[in-house]
Amino acid sequence: MITIEYCAEGEAVSDFAVEEWWEKVRTQAAMGLSARSRVSTGLAIDRVRVGIVDGELPHQDVEFLFRGECLRLDADGFTDRWPNGFCDSYEKLARRLLEGHVRRAHS
Repeated sequence: MITIEYCAEGEAVSDFAVEEWWEKVRTQAAMGLSARSRVSTGLAIDRVRVGIVDGELPHQDVEFLFRGECLRLDADGFTDRWPNGFCDSYEKLARRLLEGHVRRAHS
């Protein structure tokens, strides 16, 4: 089982390092080893989800932890619940950008 905990104290996986980080996680899973990783960036979470969709890792072998809650994924890399604060920084920033654009367009 691969357990990825999304928390403020986790590793900040950068855009430049996400594939290397993913390769470590994927290799551990392929060897049948249990692994636990703590990350503070949604990019790492999304890379795991893409790995599931690409068939690199069975969804049954992955769980995300967030604020003590376990989130299991389906074969499409989605969870049936998405708690507030879980990997939603990009969405919140994009919403603010769009709202700003709309405000300026209507001024």
